[in-house]
Amino acid sequence: MKESRKYLSLSELSVYSGFPETTINLYIRKGLLPKPIKTGKTRMFDSSLYTNRLKLIKKFKGENLSLNNVKEILNLIETERTKNLNNNRVSENIRDKIIEDAINLFLEKGYEKTTIADLVNSSNIGRSTFYKHFKNKKALFAECIKNIFIDIIREGDKQVPDKTNILLILEKRTLTYFKAYREWGGMMNLLRAAVVSDPIEFSDTLKEGLLLFINETNKLLQMGIQKGLFREFNSTLLSVMLMGALELCCYYYSQVEKDVDFGEMIDQGMKLFLHGINKEG
Repeated sequence: MKESRKYLSLSELSVYSGFPETTINLYIRKGLLPKPIKTGKTRMFDSSLYTNRLKLIKKFKGENLSLNNVKEILNLIETERTKNLNNNRVSENIRDKIIEDAINLFLEKGYEKTTIADLVNSSNIGRSTFYKHFKNKKALFAECIKNIFIDIIREGDKQVPDKTNILLILEKRTLTYFKAYREWGGMMNLLRAAVVSDPIEFSDTLKEGLLLFINETNKLLQMGIQKGLFREFNSTLLSVMLMGALELCCYYYSQVEKDVDFGEMIDQGMKLFLHGINKEG
């Protein structure tokens, strides 16, 4: 049964599933299948939902169950599926809250002085809930680093509907990095200190944090080269240099020269950046 499209007409669903149209309509009337989406005079069927349901109906009918019994089983399956989805959402929300609270706690107290008791109290959870989501404090700390960089990338990217506009994405990401410097700069400083005190334990975490920024920037630069926006250059090297320059700029303009228009500064920085790598430069 081939499912190559998201939505199918009744006749297409009949062909794909092997069930006659009259049988599909009967199952809809009996409540074994949900009502399809109406688009004008046409009824559209979610290919994955309906073909999977029809497979189950065929399986249970093969066990000589009545349509009413099949309907009861399908309803139980759907109830359990919804329950699992809700449980997963709750679990994800708890995990996100632990990470968010932990970032604030690490920035306030430092990594070494933050205890498991502090973390569970901050998120108002029990120790068992904490260990359900994270192996230990180090695992949570590593996830905090990862989460900060991913959030910055997402926040910058969502401001640019046109995902082919590489220059604007770079600009928005840079602005987001400046705005979030307290979090990511502070956490990276804590991570570097942890590496100094225990290089074996934390070196991989530092490497992963750095690579998150470098790899995502490198992807954009490579796209720019492929689209002909930039001339050929070592995009990995430039990504590393940009990270260092960005962190130093963030520190300088947040601690030394504080009265600065970030938008204007980034605009000037982008012009300097492009002068060396754009095709016409």
